[in-house]
Amino acid sequence: MVSSLAPIKYASLLMGVWLMGSFIANIAAGYVASYVEVLGHLQIFGGIAAISIVLGAVLLVLSKKLVSMME
Repeated sequence: MVSSLAPIKYASLLMGVWLMGSFIANIAAGYVASYVEVLGHLQIFGGIAAISIVLGAVLLVLSKKLVSMME
């Protein structure tokens, strides 16, 4: 996805940004997993669901602008 949408001169930089995002997500997953015993499964997965819903709504609002930027 990154290599097909990025300008050629920024493709390698954006691939690095993509991999750094994956690294940060894995660190965050370990951080969240350390709180499962303290908070319980319902709060953890409820929080993940709430964050996903909010971010999905933000993407829905910005979708037309994002599609126009990809073309």
